[in-house]
Amino acid sequence: MREPDWEATACKDEIGWAIDPRRWGEGIATEAAAAALGDVFERAGLEHVVSFASPANAGSLRVMAKLGFASGGTAEWKGVQVEWRSLPADRFVRGVSAQGA
Repeated sequence: MREPDWEATACKDEIGWAIDPRRWGEGIATEAAAAALGDVFERAGLEHVVSFASPANAGSLRVMAKLGFASGGTAEWKGVQVEWRSLPADRFVRGVSAQGA
């Protein structure tokens, strides 16, 4: 999703996920995000994406780490403090799996 109001980085292309809490821990977010990233980098040709989450959202931060996102810092987003991470296309590893998630 393009986030034109995001000001922490020059990159405005963001990926995020929302999973039913009853399905947390099954690797669904990792699998879905890996597929979406493959599409935006390979087919759409984006060069960079960011992702952000509440510092208390350990699950989303773990997904970002599994996908290779590098820590960028903290920022305020829509009145909430978030941790943001970035992933350039050349660091994306195709085939990330939720196995062992």
